[in-house]
Amino acid sequence: MALHAAGPLGAARVSGRLPDTDPDSIRAALAQVAELAALLITDETIRAEPVPDIAETLELLAVQGSALEAKPLAELKVALAAMRVTAADLKRLETTHDARRTGTLRTDPPPKELETKLTQSISPDGEVLDGASKDLARARQRVREARKHVMDKLGTILGGLDQTERAPDAAVTIRNGRYVIMESEADPTGGNADGNVELFFYDIKRLIWRQITNTVAPVDNRRPSTQTGKEVLFDSTFDFTGA
Repeated sequence: MALHAAGPLGAARVSGRLPDTDPDSIRAALAQVAELAALLITDETIRAEPVPDIAETLELLAVQGSALEAKPLAELKVALAAMRVTAADLKRLETTHDARRTGTLRTDPPPKELETKLTQSISPDGEVLDGASKDLARARQRVREARKHVMDKLGTILGGLDQTERAPDAAVTIRNGRYVIMESEADPTGGNADGNVELFFYDIKRLIWRQITNTVAPVDNRRPSTQTGKEVLFDSTFDFTGA
């Protein structure tokens, strides 16, 4: 039976059931199962809603002053939606099919406003959205504007280089919305007084420049790229290995 459950929680619930010895409770359970089984044959819209395991989340919420991270909130949103759909189905079965035993399984879900607010605030993959608050939306807008300003300024620096001193496809590179890498003759760190074309790393959040290469002409360092901001791949005419 557990193999036919909608998800692992349902399977665990089925597998964890124990035999009952009370005749009255056994008869009541069998009658409820028989009623729902008959409904499943005639009503193809009945379905079980899979839900994530939110046991730890509920335990944490029981602690006064506790707060949830975005991912548990996203899982809670899924559980609330499943509860609302299931409650509506059980109510429909009770009223349209007079399925009173099945109707006793129904529990009123929390107000839909909670689910709506979570949908506005948290994406399905657990990212906090601008809809979480007006202050957050304004702050993120300011960050986007500041980032654009930085990118425009860096682009101007790159564009001001002599065409013979930079690669034709040279461009400002940004990764993960935070790290900017560029090749330039400029000296933003104070370590490129000779004006050679070097590679520079800029952290938009910390507003910090770092000079990645420190070479002298005629060495060329070109086309930097990064995925994490921790390692940088680039082309260079310098003999780093001594071979």
